[in-house]
Parts: sequence; C-alpha cells; structure tokens
Amino acid sequence: MIGRTRELSVARSILVKAGPAAGPVLLRVSGEPGVGKSLFVERVAAESRDAGWFVVYTACHEIQQNTPRVAANRIVAGALRRLGADAARYVSGLEEAIAALDPSSAALLGIEPQAAAPDRDRYESVFTRLFEGIAADYSVLLVCDDAQWIDDQSASVLRALAERISIGTVALLTAERPGAHNELLPASPISIDLLPFGREEARELVRAKLPDIPEVAVDTIAQQGHGNPLDLLTICDDVRRNGTTHWNEQSTRDLVANHVLAMTASEREFLQLCALIGEPIEFRLLFKLYPQAQQIADLLEGSVRSYLISDGPHLRFRHRLIEDAIVSGMEFDFPLRTKIIAALQSIPQPEPDDFERIIAHSLACGNSDLAYDTYLDLIDAALAKRSWAAVVNASERALALQNPSSAKFTGFFAKYCKALIVTDQEAKATIVLSDALGLAEALNVTVGIGRLVAMQMAVLMTLERSEQGLVLYERYSSRLAGEERAPALSMAVGIAGLALDQDGFVKLTEEMDLLGGTDDYTTTTRLIATAFLASGMGDYAASQRALDAASVRADSKLNHQMELIEFNRTIIEFREFGCVAIHRRLTDLTAKVRFDGQDQYFTRVLFGWDAVARGDWETALSTVEAAYRPDIPVTRAAAFLAIPALIGAMTGVSTPWDADIQKVSIAAIRDDYRLSAMQLVPWAVVRGASKDLEGHLKSLTLGAPMAPPRPPDVGFIPLGMALAAARQKSPESLKVLAETPATKDLSRWALAQWTLARGIASKSLCCQDAKSLLSVAAQEFEALGASFFASYAAEEAGIASENQVSLLTKLGLKRVPVALGAAKFPERGGLTRRENEVARLVSDGLTNRQVAESLFLSERTVEVHLTNIFGKLRIASRTQLIRRMLEIV
Repeated sequence: MIGRTRELSVARSILVKAGPAAGPVLLRVSGEPGVGKSLFVERVAAESRDAGWFVVYTACHEIQQNTPRVAANRIVAGALRRLGADAARYVSGLEEAIAALDPSSAALLGIEPQAAAPDRDRYESVFTRLFEGIAADYSVLLVCDDAQWIDDQSASVLRALAERISIGTVALLTAERPGAHNELLPASPISIDLLPFGREEARELVRAKLPDIPEVAVDTIAQQGHGNPLDLLTICDDVRRNGTTHWNEQSTRDLVANHVLAMTASEREFLQLCALIGEPIEFRLLFKLYPQAQQIADLLEGSVRSYLISDGPHLRFRHRLIEDAIVSGMEFDFPLRTKIIAALQSIPQPEPDDFERIIAHSLACGNSDLAYDTYLDLIDAALAKRSWAAVVNASERALALQNPSSAKFTGFFAKYCKALIVTDQEAKATIVLSDALGLAEALNVTVGIGRLVAMQMAVLMTLERSEQGLVLYERYSSRLAGEERAPALSMAVGIAGLALDQDGFVKLTEEMDLLGGTDDYTTTTRLIATAFLASGMGDYAASQRALDAASVRADSKLNHQMELIEFNRTIIEFREFGCVAIHRRLTDLTAKVRFDGQDQYFTRVLFGWDAVARGDWETALSTVEAAYRPDIPVTRAAAFLAIPALIGAMTGVSTPWDADIQKVSIAAIRDDYRLSAMQLVPWAVVRGASKDLEGHLKSLTLGAPMAPPRPPDVGFIPLGMALAAARQKSPESLKVLAETPATKDLSRWALAQWTLARGIASKSLCCQDAKSLLSVAAQEFEALGASFFASYAAEEAGIASENQVSLLTKLGLKRVPVALGAAKFPERGGLTRRENEVARLVSDGLTNRQVAESLFLSERTVEVHLTNIFGKLRIASRTQLIRRMLEIV
C-alpha cells in the first residue's frame, strides 16, 4: 500500500499483540477527507481476515446519525452473515433476544421480528453476550468506517462491549475525521494519524498510476495534488482520459462535476439522484425511481460505474468527495429532490432512514411543513417500536421547526415526555411539561391539557415532589371542566393513595364521583390507587379486588396501564406474602410483560431485594451488576444501591458500588429526595460514612415511621435506621424507633421490618421487650420466606436454629456496628462470580442451553466457563462438579 507502510506496520503490530489478558484493543485511524482512511481500514480488515480474525466491517453514514443503533444493528447482522450455518452455535439461548434487535437479524435467523425494540440494558447485554461467545473461538475485529457519523446509541453499545467482555480477544478499529470523535465511543489510547503524502510518496503513487509519463509531469502532478491521495488519483485519472500532462489546479470537486456534465442525460441524472439520496444508496429506493430493473443494470454498466461500488443491498460512492462534487455541480436540484421524496413516500413500510431522508430533502426544498409532518410520522414509528431515544430526538428536532398545532398539541407533548421519562430524563420532562402548559395558555389551547397536567403530576411524584403535584392540580382544577379535569383529578387521587393519605383520598374520590362520566383511563388510575391504599391499610383482599376491577376497566389502547396494574400487583403481593409468592411471579412477570422506565428498574430491584431477603446475596449482587448504571436518576439509583449498601454494612466487605452509595446518599440529601435518602444513608452510616451523613440521620429517623412509601419501597429502611442509630449510640433516635407502636404502612412486610427495627432499638436500650419483639419478627419473616431476616432476628433474640446460624455464617455476617473491613467477597474454590453461577446451575441439573437462557448468555460462553471451572477445580465431569459444589457449600 503506497505511502502507508509505517502506519500498516503499527496496526499489524498492535493486533498481533492483542490477547484476552490485554483486554479489548481500541485503535483509531484519523485523517482529513481524501487522505485514504477507508482504503487503509479495508486493507487492515482484509489482512486480519486472511490471518484468521473474525472481521465485521460497517460504514456509518451521515443520514443515519440520528437513527438509534443502526450501526450496532449492522454489526450484528454482519456477524450473523459471517457465521452462516455456524450461527446456531453462538446464538443458542439468545435467538429471541437477537431477533428483537433488528428485522435484518431476525430474517437471518428465520424468526419473526418483534415490534418492540429492546431497552438499552438488554440491547447492550445481548450484543456483548453474542460477541463474547464468538470471541471464545475467534479473535474478533469490528471495523467502523466514518465513525464521526456513528449514532450515539451504537457508540454506547460498543463502549459497553469494551467494558464488559470477559472472554477472548476483541478489537475495535474506527476511522474518523480529526476533531469529530464521538465521546460515547470507548476511549482509544492508540491513534494512527494518516497525514498527506510527502513528495516522494506522492511521486510513487503517480508513477504507479501513470508509468509512461515523463518525470517533469510526475513532479507537476505530485505538486498540484498537495499530498492528498484522492486529489492525486483524480488528477491521474484526468491525465489518462485527456492524454495530457497539464493540470490547471482546478479542485477535485470541479473536475468530477465536469466529468458528470459530460455524461449522457440519463447517466448524469442517475448519479445526481444517487448523490442526493446520500449513502447508503439502497436498491429498494432506486427501484422506486426506476421501476424497470434493466434501467439500473444498463446505467451501472456505463460511465457511472467508475464512481460507484456495490456494498451488499446498496451502492456507495468510491469516496465521499465524489458525492459532494456531484451535488455542488448541480445548478437546480429541486426537481430531483421532489422525485426522491415521492419515491420515499411510496415505500409501504418505511424505515427510520426513509423518514430522515424525506425530512432532509423537504428542508433542502424549503418545505418545512412537510419536514415537520414527517417528524410526527417518525415519532409514531419510533413509538410503535418503543425506540424511546428516537422519539426524543425526533421530538426535539420537530420543535426546532415549529410548535404543534392545537389538534396535535397534547399528543405531541405526551409522547415526547413519555420518552423522556423512559430514558431517565424526568427532570427534563418537568421543564418541558411546564413550558408546554405555559405555551398552551398563550396559544389558548384547551383540549387535552388535563392530560398534560396529570403527566406533570406523575413526574413530580416520581421525583418525590408529590406536594407540588397536588398544588399543580389545585391551580388547574378551576380552569379545567368535566372530562378535561378527570385525568388530573385521577392523578391527584393516585398521589393520595400512594401516600396512604386516607382522608385526602376520600375527599378527592368524592370529588371524582361528583364529576361523573370518567373514562376507562381515569377509572383505572383511581382503582390502582385504591389497591395501594388498601395494601397500606393491611387489607390485602380489598387491594386485590381493586386490581381485578382495574384489569377489566383498563384502556385497551394503553398497554402501559396493564403493565402498571401488573407491576402494582407484584409489589402488593411482595408486601403481603414476601418471598413466598414473589420469586416465581417475578420470573413469569418479566417473561410476559415488557416494562419501560421506572417500572423496568424497580422490577429488577425486586429481584435483588427478594434475593437479599432469602439470603442469596451472590444473586442479589449479580442483579445490581447487570442492571445498575451510574447515570440513572437518584430515585432509581437509591433503590438499586440499597442492595450492596445493606450487604456491605452487614458484612463489612467492600463492594464495587461503595463510592456510588456515598455519592447518591449525598445527592439525595442535597436535592431533598427524602425517601431515597432513607434507603441509603442509614447503611452508609453503619459502614462508618462521613460525619455529614451522620448529621442528617436523626431528622430522617424521626420522620421515617410515618413517611409514606412509594410502590417500590418494600426494602430495608427500618432495619438500617435501627442499626445506624445503634452505631451512633443515639438514645433519642433509638427511643423513637423502640417506642413506635405502629407505622403509616400496615402491610405485612412493613410491619415485620418495623418489628425487627423496634427489637434492635429496644435491645440497644436494654429494654425488656427486645427479645419478644425480635422473636415475633423472626417468626413473621420465616412465614414470609425471608430466610436472612428471619435468621438475623432469631440470632439477635438468642433463639437461632443451627440452620439459621449456618446461613449467617455462610453470608459472612458480622455484628454491626462494625469497623470497615477490606476483605473481598468470598468466592467458591477460586471461581469468579459468573463461574459460580454457571457451576451452581449445572450442579442443579441444567443443560448448557438452559444455563445460557437462565443467565442470558450464549451457549458457547457457557461452554467456555465450564472449561475454566473444570480446570480450576481440577475435575473432568459434571458429576464431579456436583460433588465438588456440595463440598464447597
């Protein structure tokens, strides 16, 4: 490869040294347009493929940079095509999940695509598991050309792969323009900068292309090309065509434009259409423009052949500058853009790219109304696939053009803010909704405003600002009449129910009865609130009756209402029956119901809390490891982090989330997220956190018994409060806890937790009823299937059985308050946590495929883990593994 010998040598050296122990290899190629980046990475890819690497190549396109996960989807599809008949080995256990990523992948697997796109966590997990399995057998090289145009979601997926992959060799090679790096891509410590050719390199290239011209011509062309390989090649091509050694310094773009103008009218129009379409130039669109396939075949056999190359189901230009040159040489592009728009609008099932192209061409023609209407179509298409990031992106760009009309005002902002909430942007949603309500007043929009008020109230409740939500309702209640007031009123009823405010609930439901004529949505909202209030009053039967009625009345057009009912049913069953009923229900629920946003997070949290209560702390920590992200809102982070916070405090063992626990605790206090602070601050104090946190504990403790729970608050607040107060030796806080005869939450789980907390506080104060309280708590937790809490309470009461003592010993429990310890979490036989999980499931009799499905891995990854397990334990069979696991336990 002329002029790039040194750079190729560097790339080869880096890939040769790659290996599992070194971690993922991240290599970036940077250079100006025309310098040969694409040719360079294609050469590296080809050499790697010849050396036995598993290479997947994809190019990013400017038109697709707003299409979420398009690059990642193409990488997955490319990997499946590369695997061919061997794909079954690597997708075993992941088939349905991969088919949900993208219709192309589903088609390659012969599976019907799913309408709903996976959420970010699941997508990243599937992507990583797929390539983890492939990397078990191959060195994997993912090549991403024109990475400056990669969509943000794909960049995040590649970052997740680099951070999480634990098997084999994986390398990521990106090519991009200088200063255009996407910061969401994994950071690359190695960069190969492709600079313009020096004089000798330029001369070498010219001689290779024009071996018969005199040296003076070689020097002239090399000088005029300014070291840019594309310019040099273009000049050489011009010399070859015109038989002259003269170069008049016209730009590469002008030269290409002149060549295009010299073509026949049909060839020129075809190239111009391709340039305006923009890469990728898909055949399915070309066939809309040229219904006779032979027309396209004839054109591609003519002069245009030298400018275009085939790339699977589409064409692309030999270089981006050729496309730019053709567009810049057009005097009038309006008629051709109109043709492209009509062709795109005739596609029966348009993809997001098709909408993006209509928008781009509409704006280029000055038709902002069509662009805006297409944004609305794109929003609906993305919404149907639950591609929430795409909904947010399209909504924000639509608003930059114009405000929605009165007829579409409410629907637009409801969709936009729903997507913001699901993508963890509740704080932004409150600002958008506030602005929307102000704009509606200014524009005199009244239809549907009650729905936006209700949505704002719901977001405020999520952000632990329920009082502000009720104030908002009071402000709008007099302005909204009849059916417009019903959604906001039903949300006010919901806030009162979730706050266990019986008086407020009765008052607001009476107001709703007087309003009359409520629809299914508002009635269902009221019934869900009734169910939660009943559970808080300790009336489980009434709670279930309300949920059953809600299931009948739920609006069939609103899937999220049914999901909300199932979520609350799950929460309420936990609060009534603890682990006895919830463990199987959670597994069944997540298999049949697709949760989004906070319901998705808190359903996963329930998995972890259930595991903590049963004493399965490895599973609990694995749940956090798989699902927690530092960028989620404080209110969600606190629920997740309560799991490692409790385990770390009870064992004195450091966890990977200690810094986040401290950070989120401080943020919860600073931003007045009181309920979230209750989740974490006590456990942080037990661990010996900063004095700043200890100073806030007293105020949190004093209000804790009467603090209204949120639906997900089924955790461990009371015990944390009691242990923290004991560590602080705070008589006042201990007395408050010991003398609390009842709590605002009378559900069975809450009462058991508060009984345990009262017992701990009473024991710290040397009260006579301590043993009785702890004994009652132990019995109640035993009935709830919460083995850990039952064992802990029994141990504190001095009545623990041999099995209970054994469980506490196995968990590494220490008396608290304790000094901080630095010990690592115990592992069985030197196995990693993931290997422990695989070993445990295999010893339970599961096949490799069943293990893969259970742990959301590929079957090949399970095989690799088993090989490692056998080696570490020095065994040779599954029978020996079962025996060895029993010995370890």
